[in-house]
Amino acid sequence: MERIKFSILMPTYNDSDTIVETLDSLKSQKYKNWELIIINDGSKDDTEGIIKAYIKNAKLGDKIKYIYQENSDQLNALKNGLNYVTGDYIYILHSDDLLYDENTLLNLSKECDLYPNVGAFIPSILPIIDENSKLLKTQKIRKFVNNKNYNKELILSGGCNIFIDMALFKKDIFKKEVFYNYLTWNRPFWANIETCTTLKLRSLNFATFKYRVFEKNYNNSDLGLLNFYNGVLRTLIDSSENFYIPFYSLQRFFYKVFSKLNIANLYHCFSKEQQWKNKAFLIQKNIPKNILSTPY
Repeated sequence: MERIKFSILMPTYNDSDTIVETLDSLKSQKYKNWELIIINDGSKDDTEGIIKAYIKNAKLGDKIKYIYQENSDQLNALKNGLNYVTGDYIYILHSDDLLYDENTLLNLSKECDLYPNVGAFIPSILPIIDENSKLLKTQKIRKFVNNKNYNKELILSGGCNIFIDMALFKKDIFKKEVFYNYLTWNRPFWANIETCTTLKLRSLNFATFKYRVFEKNYNNSDLGLLNFYNGVLRTLIDSSENFYIPFYSLQRFFYKVFSKLNIANLYHCFSKEQQWKNKAFLIQKNIPKNILSTPY
C-alpha cells in the first residue's frame, strides 16, 4: 500500500530542451502515489506547449497540475505552487534535473516510514550530469549530525549552504520553516537563524536526483547570480547578529581545508555568542568585489 503521497514542485523557465526527460524520470517511478505541480515562470520558448502535449499524450491530467505565471523568479514560483499541494511530503524537482532512478520515490517512502519525526531528508551523494545527461562526476554531500549547532558555520562558509538546497520535506515543515527561511529570505532551508536552531534532518545513503550542469543553468544567469549572492549576503549578515568568530581569517582557512577533505563535521568552531560589530569586514572577506560593484 502506497500510504505516503509525494507532491513534486517543478518551477520552470525556458527549459523546453530538458523538461521532457525530467518528466520521464518522474513518470517511470515504480512508486505511483505522487502529484506534480508545474509552475511556468513566464517562459519565452515552447515550454508551455511541450508540457501540455506531454500531459495529454501520457494521460497524466489527473496527476499533473500546470500553472502559468508572469516571470517573477523561481522562489515566487514555488510559493505559488505551494497553494496546490495535497501530499504529505514535498520535493522540489527542477525542470533540467532528473530523479536518480525508477526507485527514488519508493526508497524515499521507506525512509519516511522509518523516520516519521524527521523534518527533511537530504542526499549524501550528488551525481552531476551534462547537457546530454552524461555523468560528469559524483559529489559527496556533507552528512548531517544531530545535536550539532551548524548556524555559526554559516559565517565560516561565507553565507553559503553547507549542505544542499534540495531535500524531501514534510509538508508542515515546508509550509512553516522552509517557506520562511528559504522561499522568503533566500537562506538555507534548515537554519532558523533567529533562534540559532536547525531542522531535524536525516542524511540518506543514496542519491535522490541528478543535477544538470550546462550553459542554461539558472545559476549561470544574471538573475540566478544575483539571487545567489543576495542569499549569501543575507545569511552572512543575519548569522553575524548571533555569533562572533575570533581569528576569522585563520579559522576560515582551516574550515575550508576540513571541508575539502570531507571532514568538516570534525571542525570545532571557536565562537562567542555576541553580535559581530564590523559586518563590513565579513562582506569584504566573502563577497567578490566585482559582484559588489555590479549594477543590476
